[in-house]
Amino acid sequence: MYISTLIHKTEIFTFYLFITFMKKHLQDAISSPSFKASKLKRRMLLAALAAGSFCAMPAMAQLNYRPANSTNVAGTYTDLGSTGTIITVANNDNANSAAQPIGFTFNYNGQAFTQFVLNTNGYIKLGSTAPSSAALLDPISSTNSANTNIIAASSFVDLQGAADQTANPTEFRVATTGTAPNRVTTIQFENLADKATTVANATAQFTTMQFQIKLYETTNNIELVYGTWVSNSATTPGGQPLLVGLKGSTAAPIDWVLASKPSSGTAWTATTFVNQDPNFPGDPALHFVRNTFLPDAGRTYRFTPFTLPPNDLSVEAIFSQGKVATATGTPHVVKALIKNTGSAAATNKVISLDVTGNNTFSTTVTLASLPAGADTIISFASYMPVAGSGTNFIEVSVPNDDVNLNNAKDFTQVVSTNAESYAMQADATTDPVLETAIPGPFGQTAAANSGVRLSRFFATNKVKVNSMRAYIPGPAFNPAVLTATRTVYAIVVDASGNELARSADMVLTAADVDNFITFNFPTPAIVENQDYFIGLGLLAKPTAVDFSFPFSVQNGDADRPNTNFVMPTPGTTPVAPEDAEDDYRFLFEANLTNITGVKEDLNAKLVSVYPNPSNGVFNVSAKDMKGGNLNLEVRDMQGRLVYSAAASKDNATINLKNVASGVYMLKASTDAEVAVKRIVVQ
Repeated sequence: MYISTLIHKTEIFTFYLFITFMKKHLQDAISSPSFKASKLKRRMLLAALAAGSFCAMPAMAQLNYRPANSTNVAGTYTDLGSTGTIITVANNDNANSAAQPIGFTFNYNGQAFTQFVLNTNGYIKLGSTAPSSAALLDPISSTNSANTNIIAASSFVDLQGAADQTANPTEFRVATTGTAPNRVTTIQFENLADKATTVANATAQFTTMQFQIKLYETTNNIELVYGTWVSNSATTPGGQPLLVGLKGSTAAPIDWVLASKPSSGTAWTATTFVNQDPNFPGDPALHFVRNTFLPDAGRTYRFTPFTLPPNDLSVEAIFSQGKVATATGTPHVVKALIKNTGSAAATNKVISLDVTGNNTFSTTVTLASLPAGADTIISFASYMPVAGSGTNFIEVSVPNDDVNLNNAKDFTQVVSTNAESYAMQADATTDPVLETAIPGPFGQTAAANSGVRLSRFFATNKVKVNSMRAYIPGPAFNPAVLTATRTVYAIVVDASGNELARSADMVLTAADVDNFITFNFPTPAIVENQDYFIGLGLLAKPTAVDFSFPFSVQNGDADRPNTNFVMPTPGTTPVAPEDAEDDYRFLFEANLTNITGVKEDLNAKLVSVYPNPSNGVFNVSAKDMKGGNLNLEVRDMQGRLVYSAAASKDNATINLKNVASGVYMLKASTDAEVAVKRIVVQ
């Protein structure tokens, strides 16, 4: 009982991760006392186990299976015996078979298949081409375009032939039974055994494992049927993390249906079906097993297809800043990831942005065309955050269609005078971890001075970057912070990687964890009309194999464009990360001071401008100004003249609809006085 409880706790809590990068591939280099970790650690872990390059997948057909159409039922396991044909493989450990006939046409993921390829690690790939590697353990979250149309009965943990091949010969077999149009093809994996898993700190749990993948003609049902598994009683019970389920055309949750069993200490009857891990959105849900909770013979996971609705646009993610600074004078652009989850192409769809609260702003973008299964990032017209402190409530929505539950997403944005951050804010000083946000350190490759993680911002006005804050994760997510030296520093660089400001080096201690730490810049960075990057550098680490990087993140919904950056070597051009780091909001915050000299105190009260901000048309009254011959000039923040005209002091109109959104300076002059006032074009 004690051992069982202890193992269950280690699956839920502590985690220690190290990982190496080799060129563009993550290799297996992981050591951990558990597997329940932050989304980042899990994503890096899954990436490490998935061999293959990190290439973008093309948009393809929609997976026509859903969790709601999947069931966990008791059944019967009938061994094929000598029925059918043996599937020949080069070995029982890490091998792909040649393409095998299904025996009929099987429709899956909007495609018709007559063949499959078996991988000895517990899964098949529909079609005539093999997975990217015979040693691939995790085809589900692999982003390699070769690893699509996957049916996995026991993937992710390395499988091998049973130790005693005389008593328990390992065999792979396929048989098609019944008569058309109701035939069934059974693909059988017989007498496999799991290997010890350093990922979950689990010893090998089973001496023999039997399971089948069954494909049904006409109905296109899929069943994963489990036979007798024999416990490896010589080893300590431990949670082995399987990935079980279906994958369509991409490594995105919309293209997964997964059997979820979050604890190895529960019976297989407890398995449910999901698109992703509910605690770690964007990650695949795991199916934990151990040698004291065996499948009951005939346990069946059944997946039933459904018909995709023709018209179904989905708002997948909103890309915005959680905190914007009015000091920068920079119009804010909201972006959104829109996906066509229907079966028909979407044409001329109006996507809406509505901002309420501190700002009031609405605009639309017409999406000319989006093929079925494709997604795209759209950018809305910018708005200028209203000066002062407050909160904006951002909503992106698509028109009503066949499925309205996914038609809108919301985002909360804090408007401040001098702070910028991508993290969503309730109050970033007291509540940095919101929604599903879990702190987690990033991986590094070198033993010292091993790179910088950066967030990218833009300033129109001339501002000083005085300091930055970073949230340091606590011991539950970064235990090495408490046990070993971490020397870090904050930095500001330009788009070429040139250092604009740097803090003193700081040796992190136990007192620093679970807190925002402020890094002051003795000489503040001065930026104007340019990108600037703030971030944290790691100067020293205890060992070459300890790669934890001590700062926290919030979970994001999808890849965030042009937000997160890396300088592998300080002083080099910041580049977008190649792994899952762009899924996150870095918990960095810049503190700014406006030094542009934008003056609203030069007789500004003599001039009345409304509305301000405006969509470009402003009404101006200068009736309180002395003298006559009123002239109005508008210049942008670089001093360029964009408007000039003589006007009436009592009632004048300025039309700036032909200029870009942003901050402008209105100069009203008579033959006796001059007044200057800031105006904002949305």
